[in-house]
Amino acid sequence: MPRRSDAKNKMIKTALLLFREKGYHGVGLAEILEQSGAPKGSFYHHFPGGKQELALAVLDAANRFMLRLIDNAFENAGTVEAAVDAVIDDIVELAASEKFSLGCPVTSFSVELTREDGEIRKRADTVLRGWVQRMVEQLEPFSPDQDELKRYTEVFRAVLTTIEGGWIVSQIQKSAEPLLIAKQVFRSMDKLQ
Repeated sequence: MPRRSDAKNKMIKTALLLFREKGYHGVGLAEILEQSGAPKGSFYHHFPGGKQELALAVLDAANRFMLRLIDNAFENAGTVEAAVDAVIDDIVELAASEKFSLGCPVTSFSVELTREDGEIRKRADTVLRGWVQRMVEQLEPFSPDQDELKRYTEVFRAVLTTIEGGWIVSQIQKSAEPLLIAKQVFRSMDKLQ
């Protein structure tokens, strides 16, 4: 029997994958438990709020992954353009490794819940806004002034919005091309003064 922390992490990882593949309503707790190998009793121990609480944990896990991706991209880049390209390239690599069959870990299942579950909608919104904010925070080594920070906030918001929409179209077309449009969006908006 896995340790409790192992069971919790396995349930989150399994739910993340299944929610991305089938949506929130397309996955039952029995399937999550079966595929994770976690005992049923441990589910309600770790997630007393049920499936909704698990969904919030999935959003938090996806958020941590993306924040690390952003941090690594900016840490290893010499320019803002190189950092943005690295973020996009890492997302393309992830989507391609999954044969463009799974959506973004945040929007793929949370979109279906935004009408019915205010807490999940708020968490997804906080996560997406946090990604933009993290990119803005990573500009510090480039010493931007306040006007540049404001402009980059809008540029990063447009880039991430393009990525989210592009990910959906990439699933339909089974192609990286829709995701790569985010690079064009960045370049065109970055040139605007």
